[in-house]
Amino acid sequence: MVTEAAVRPRQTLAVEQNGINVITDTERKGRPRDLFWPWCAANIAVLGISYGSFLLGFGVSFWQRPSRG
Repeated sequence: MVTEAAVRPRQTLAVEQNGINVITDTERKGRPRDLFWPWCAANIAVLGISYGSFLLGFGVSFWQRPSRG
């Protein structure tokens, strides 16, 4: 028996068809470890903003900040 997912061609630049609905097991493509880099990037961005505001709170100017670390 051939499933519909095996017959359908791969669409690389298609618009996402699912919204808030539940994704069935046959439509799932990713693994949990594939989410590491987006999660890591989001957390590093927050860390950079908080570190920058921390240094500016000590009175270090915007131009002195790269030399401080």
